[in-house]
Amino acid sequence: MSWQILETTGNTLQIKYEKNKLQSYEQKESSSKIFKLIENGKRAVVTGEFETSDEELMSSAREYIPYGYDVDYDFPEKLDLKDKSTLSSEYFSLLKEKHIQEIGDEIVQKISSKYPQMAVDLKIVKAHHKIHIRNSYDVDGTFEKDTFIIDLLFTSCSENDIFFWGENFSTLPQNVFEIWNWLQQTMDKLDQLQTFSDIKAGSYPFLFPPEVVSSCLLPVLDAGFGARTLENKSSPLLSKVDTRVLSKDVNIVEEAKYIPFDLDGIASVPKTYFENGTLKTLPVLLSSSNKLKLAPNGANYGSSYYTDLSFRAGSHNLDDMIATIQEGIYLLMSGDMTQGQIINGDLSGTIMVALHIKNGKIVGRIKGKTLSCNFYKMLNEDLLALSKETKTFGSQSFVQCPYVLSKNISVV
Repeated sequence: MSWQILETTGNTLQIKYEKNKLQSYEQKESSSKIFKLIENGKRAVVTGEFETSDEELMSSAREYIPYGYDVDYDFPEKLDLKDKSTLSSEYFSLLKEKHIQEIGDEIVQKISSKYPQMAVDLKIVKAHHKIHIRNSYDVDGTFEKDTFIIDLLFTSCSENDIFFWGENFSTLPQNVFEIWNWLQQTMDKLDQLQTFSDIKAGSYPFLFPPEVVSSCLLPVLDAGFGARTLENKSSPLLSKVDTRVLSKDVNIVEEAKYIPFDLDGIASVPKTYFENGTLKTLPVLLSSSNKLKLAPNGANYGSSYYTDLSFRAGSHNLDDMIATIQEGIYLLMSGDMTQGQIINGDLSGTIMVALHIKNGKIVGRIKGKTLSCNFYKMLNEDLLALSKETKTFGSQSFVQCPYVLSKNISVV
């Protein structure tokens, strides 16, 4: 019999605006315990409040053990913690409710004064959480995580057009100028989106910004690296270790820079997933390790297999990449590319917000089109360039991506 407890405490401040007006303000403390028990080859999981005693959780878990999941593993007996970098921001730590509302008010004011036809929904979140893991062996570890998010949603409706577009700032700001610089870049894109353009059905080069690379392309790897797909051998990546899968220009790594361990109590370690396009390693969950006959390497971070992920920059300037496009599309938003069966890399979806590029210049917004492509082709034989410029999303747990330019993307 063995057990493990994950304790989380934290505080969250959230301010919301709807249709240009302050809607709500919320500040709350939170705490929880997740208790896992393994006994007689079965696992039970129960939750409780921070004040719930270990004995109460144990008693509750034992009631569920007869109905628990069959498991072939045990909790780790030790946690070999390595020194990690510290991410801090004095500006973030000093941000109070008043300052955050002032930022929200100014964002709404700047946008609504320039685009009076636009309705702005805005959410700003500042949070701090402490995570503590311990088990019946010698595992005992703690880390803290900060979160700062600005979510912007623009909507407008006219006789000939319905416009819907979202932007996000999710790094830990070191000063307020980072926020205003991001807002200015967002408004520059809004300027470009005010003019309409049309493009015929066909095959075109596409420029994918870091936001789309992170939200619409990398989820293909989430599917291929998923515990279930690896265990049932449906993942196309399972048999491709030490095989070149992507372009030699593609390097994707996990630095394990700030978070010391995963939610199973396995130490976070740096991993090279793709080196010069060659698949070098797989993320292995504790629960999958015996089935895969591989050692667990820290791959359970809630909804992701990584604590951080860096898609390394390329060698091209963004402006030069745009200048090379005779006719193509700069995709800003597609909300449904990853909703199908994407494990083999096939992606298709609506072009919700995109810019038309002709003769190396942005000429206007495209609407009413769909796209289809294959992840493994667009990052291999169809890859044209990766940018020097990158963007980072997240704080201690983050994703960093460049701009990706690929050809032969189908548009209808």
